[in-house]
Formats: sequence, structure tokens, C-alpha cells
Amino acid sequence: MDVGKVSGEKTVQNHVHRHVLTTIVILKMGAVSGDNLAYNQTANILPVSQSNAGLSVDGLISTCIMFSSNASSSYLEVEFESLSAITTVHIVFGRDKPTADDGHAVYCSNTTGKWSEGILLYSGLGLDTDITTFAVCKYFTYVPPTLSGKNMVELCEIEIGGCPYRRYGDNCEHVCPENCLGQGQCDLISGNCLSGCSDGWVGEQCDQGCWKGTWGTNCTDTCSPKCIDQHCNPGDGFCVWGCDPQNCRNNICNNQTSVCTEGCVDGLVGQYCNTTSCKYN
Repeated sequence: MDVGKVSGEKTVQNHVHRHVLTTIVILKMGAVSGDNLAYNQTANILPVSQSNAGLSVDGLISTCIMFSSNASSSYLEVEFESLSAITTVHIVFGRDKPTADDGHAVYCSNTTGKWSEGILLYSGLGLDTDITTFAVCKYFTYVPPTLSGKNMVELCEIEIGGCPYRRYGDNCEHVCPENCLGQGQCDLISGNCLSGCSDGWVGEQCDQGCWKGTWGTNCTDTCSPKCIDQHCNPGDGFCVWGCDPQNCRNNICNNQTSVCTEGCVDGLVGQYCNTTSCKYN
């Protein structure tokens, strides 16, 4: 069943932004139009189910679940199919029941039932507009306000915009660049890396290797002068074509690090034997 195209029923507006690390991360905003990540995902009302939690993610605003003072500690948890990056949350509340106005909260976490240890995405009034954020997680939790008397919360639908982890694009059809830091997440519109590049790479999408003679974070380190042709691996600085043993004692140097492992010929010092000893000045 396609969200937004269910015949004969009111449906959730298909306007959400589809944009989910073994750790919780708040990243730069980057939302795009797309599908609803919450649609038909596993939903549970915990710790004790009061009604069919799946009604909150079935795409229909005519089917609702109810929170009341009879079960004041209950909350709704939605489990994504995979780790996902959330950019937008839209909650549709019912209009026919007295609904508590303030004290609504939504969380993003990586462990079921552990919402309080996750990231608080929003706390406040029951909004009719999008809540914009950017978090990466496996579980989304809605915690209703503390209810008393006849106060209740009628929740009809949750829409969650974003993409599965390390995906981006209008339909999450692209894979984030492999050299992105921050466990690989990228901007969900442009695909640009949000937290910089792995060692040896530069550029907005970390797709440009270090120029010859440099390596490391942002290519700010210089290759050893004893690497042949001063050419080293941009990630770890090891010599690509081995080392030049000139000035090393017994003409021996480490082919990876280029260090003269047995010392220097007379008159020179340093791990690369490229400095004149004061003794010979």
C-alpha cells in the first residue's frame, strides 16, 4: 500500500523529508523530499499496550491510538528497519478528544526501551508543524505528557523524514562517499561529508586524494624526505616505493617508515640521517 494513495481513507500528507551510527550523533541539517521512514514500521506502546500501536504508522489519519491517565507511564516506540538519519518529525493529533497541549517529547535512541538515554529531539507543545532536526538512530520514541483526570492524547499518525544510514538523495538512492568521517554520514541533499574526511582525502565529498608529497588529516603532513621520489601513502605516510638508504648506516632503512634503522653514516644524525651532527660542524 502506497502512503498518500490509499483509496477511500484520509491519508498522511506525503510531504515528509526522507532522511538513520552505533552512537548517537547530532549533525548539520540537510533534508530532502521523499518517503516516510515510519510508514508500516514496527511500533509498540510500552510498557503495556493500550491499543494497536501500528495505527500510528499505517499512513491513515483516520485511525488513532489513545494515551490516558490510566496508563500514565506509557510511551510509543517505532523501530526502523535499519539505522536511519532523521531530519523531520510530523505528528498528527486527533481533533475529537481533549488533548493535553504541553509536555510532548520525542527521542532518538539505539536501544529499545532506553529512550531516556538517547537524544531529546523535541519537548513542548503538541505541534501541527514539522519538527526539524538531524539525528542518527534505530528507535524513535514519543513520550506523552503526564496525564490526569480526563486529559488524554489522541495520536493518529507519526511521519518521520530521513534516509537509511549512509544514504542521500531525493529518494535516498545514493550512497554517501566512503571517505566521510563521522561514521560515514553525509548531507542528505548534496552528499557532502558533514564531519570532514578520512586521513589522506580532501574535498567536500572527500573524493580527492592528497597531492604528491603530503598525507594525513587535510593532507597537512609531509612525506619523509627519504621516501623514494618523496611519494608516500596519503593515509598513513608510509613510503609507496620504498626508502632511499643513502646516508643510512649499512645502507639500511625501513621501506615503510623510511627510518634508518641502524643509524647514520658518520657526520649525520636524525631518524632520516638528513641533519649534520654538531660534532662535525
